[in-house]
Amino acid sequence: MTLTPLGRVVRGILIPIVCNVVGAHHVSGFGSHSHKLFCTQCLLLKSDINNIDMATWPKRNLQEHRLRAQEYHKATSDEERDHIVNTYGVRSTALLRLPYWNPIAHTVINGMHLCEGLAETHVRGVLGIEGDAKPKATLKSKFKPPAALLRSLWDGIRKAPENLLLSILYSIMEEVRIDIQRSILPTWIQPAPLAWGTPSGGKLSADHWKVICTIHLVVTLIRVWAYGNDGTKLPLLQNFLHLVRALQILNLWSTSKQLSEAYTSEMLQYLATLQELFPNWEFVPNQHYSLHMGEFLQTMGPLHARDTSAFERVNHELQDTTTNRRIG
Repeated sequence: MTLTPLGRVVRGILIPIVCNVVGAHHVSGFGSHSHKLFCTQCLLLKSDINNIDMATWPKRNLQEHRLRAQEYHKATSDEERDHIVNTYGVRSTALLRLPYWNPIAHTVINGMHLCEGLAETHVRGVLGIEGDAKPKATLKSKFKPPAALLRSLWDGIRKAPENLLLSILYSIMEEVRIDIQRSILPTWIQPAPLAWGTPSGGKLSADHWKVICTIHLVVTLIRVWAYGNDGTKLPLLQNFLHLVRALQILNLWSTSKQLSEAYTSEMLQYLATLQELFPNWEFVPNQHYSLHMGEFLQTMGPLHARDTSAFERVNHELQDTTTNRRIG
């Protein structure tokens, strides 16, 4: 027999919303990440996404946000609601019934997905390594010749056979695979599959992308690009290592004001040198969101306190469960 047959009153509070970008924008009442006001923390326009001068970013205002959400809630037609969303990037959400809840400060950028996105964007978008049998020449099609410090490299590529860049990228993959086989990692770190970057390698997890970016590529690119070449690839390596240092700081199990400032500094240097190397590169939302993470390190603590890996593993198990396409 239960001690409380009529139930028990439980009091609790809901503060941070931790989920992927799509879910966070939906649950917290923001426009989508493709909206012109794509960020939950500031009002920088999507057309100005390459602006990394954080002092010029207009901040979102809680009172203004609540006002627009209330207008959305009271709207009597779909056209009126669409106008509010399209103009202000705000929707109503039931969470705003909580008087203490701040949708701006409490919609936390998910660190696991952020790290995965930053690593994947650099490997696939900047280094041009795709998930095909052989990497596609993404650099050749996406970028015009960059700044003078890489012009000699690109001049050589343009004069060479068309598949030279493909060969360079494929040779990097081969070197990475060799180094993975040579490397001895701690038992708690799972190396990337030897066939990563190919269809047989399968879909990479967030942990795989983190290990590839912060361990495997670091070992290989320093060996291949920092030694025994004419120095044309050194700026690419230095740019990549700014990202690696930022991700290492971000994933520490403790944090401080000094560490959050060091993280932001590394990310700013990474994005600034990326713009120098590839002037035609357009940042993706994750690269903008990354500059807000320094503030979250101070207000919400280190990433492991709000890590979503366990939930992602459950999602993966559910996706692998055979249901014969029937619910229940």
